[in-house]
Amino acid sequence: MNDPASTSASAGRSGVVDAADIAVVIEARQLRRRFQLVRRVLRGLLIFGFVGGCLAAIAIPSMASFPPCRSHQSEAKGNLKALYVAEESYRGEFDVYQSNTKLIGFEPRGNKIRYRYVVTDVVTDVRTPSFVGWAFSTAPYAQEGDVWRISDKNDLENVVNGCAR
Repeated sequence: MNDPASTSASAGRSGVVDAADIAVVIEARQLRRRFQLVRRVLRGLLIFGFVGGCLAAIAIPSMASFPPCRSHQSEAKGNLKALYVAEESYRGEFDVYQSNTKLIGFEPRGNKIRYRYVVTDVVTDVRTPSFVGWAFSTAPYAQEGDVWRISDKNDLENVVNGCAR
């Protein structure tokens, strides 16, 4: 008769399974589990890389077409809001607006100032003070012809959109 122990692979020598054979089988199973874990992790990284690559392929061209002119306009909007705050601060102290931007403490800073800032239409009557602040784009740093305006009512407007050309 065939003894199941004598036909097993681990009992090939004498038909008896000893502790060394069991240790080899356990170690082989552990190695197989580690290999499966590594394989799963690598598969996950591959899928993650593929999905990330697809998203990048979709997103990068749309971001590359975003005109730098829009970021320049953000500079003009931010500086005009700062001009408005400086004018209101000056009016709070002296009850009038000021056309000299240096006197009100407004001076844009940075390596590339893309707009020239001017205050016009200053009404110095204490009962109805008003002003209009302007930002005119300057070459070569900004889109030529871009003009922004802010008034004492804090209404910001793009009078001439240089980015639309």
